[in-house]
Amino acid sequence: MMKAQYKPHKPGTHDVVSRNLPIMCGYCFEPRAPDGPSLRRCADCKHVFYCSREHQKAHWKRHKEYCQDERSDILGKVAVEDEWVPLHQDSLYLGDWMNLHFYMLEHLGADLFRLSKDFDLNKDYAIITLKQREDHAGDPAKFFEIQSMMLSNDPEGVADADVGEKDHKFLLQNIRENVKHIAPDFMEMTKAYSSKNDKLMGTLICVFYIKRMPVYSVSIKPIPIYRSSLEKSFSPDHSKFLKDTINSGTVWCDVDDEGKVCGTMVKKGSNWVFQKASTEFILTEVLGLPLSALGSEPLD
Repeated sequence: MMKAQYKPHKPGTHDVVSRNLPIMCGYCFEPRAPDGPSLRRCADCKHVFYCSREHQKAHWKRHKEYCQDERSDILGKVAVEDEWVPLHQDSLYLGDWMNLHFYMLEHLGADLFRLSKDFDLNKDYAIITLKQREDHAGDPAKFFEIQSMMLSNDPEGVADADVGEKDHKFLLQNIRENVKHIAPDFMEMTKAYSSKNDKLMGTLICVFYIKRMPVYSVSIKPIPIYRSSLEKSFSPDHSKFLKDTINSGTVWCDVDDEGKVCGTMVKKGSNWVFQKASTEFILTEVLGLPLSALGSEPLD
């Protein structure tokens, strides 16, 4: 469930997992209870948490290579606006952004999956190119915008004009290695959740490629694919609508007695909080669409 309040990340923080996100055990995938004890954190990569020492030891065989790769990323830095920023901060901002837009990303993931008849959830993945917005003003829902989306089994490869041939090959190799290390955990997570939810079809591995010329940052996140999403009608403009909705900063939040409602994030003090908005406002004022579009797209 999306949190209704987000705390900003302090400049220079050494956190690699956003404090705004729910925490779960990397082995059994059980979430930490709100009033429960703190979970153990891997001391090397600082990305993965465990509910016990036994689960940490049991997970090490799968976690080892990923842990080593993530540890090297923590030490890396990237130049942004003449300042050196740790690469792991991209992961903090991406975690918040993705959690805020998770509902729409689920629909977007289903659309991507339907675009390819021979897509294999066990080995293929989606590549979503993001760019940091200059006008985000601290709003976690507007920190990135989606520029392009593609599937790994697309013969065109990474469709990015800013990546030269040499960097293109290195990027693909980097992505393949990262997917190879983390995919087993995603598959185990899918099995664990499928046993509790028979509507879950599988997990789409999404590679979020964040452009920062002349270097880039890559984060890999899972997006669940539900059978109900695949059963809904699909039109060529549907994916564009989802992309535009996400890029506008529109988010969805679970509200008691109302279910999911749309709105935006507004600043209250030093934090960002969810503010409900009508679908009419989102369509006309945020997306710039006519009211006739109401009911033709997934805003209800």
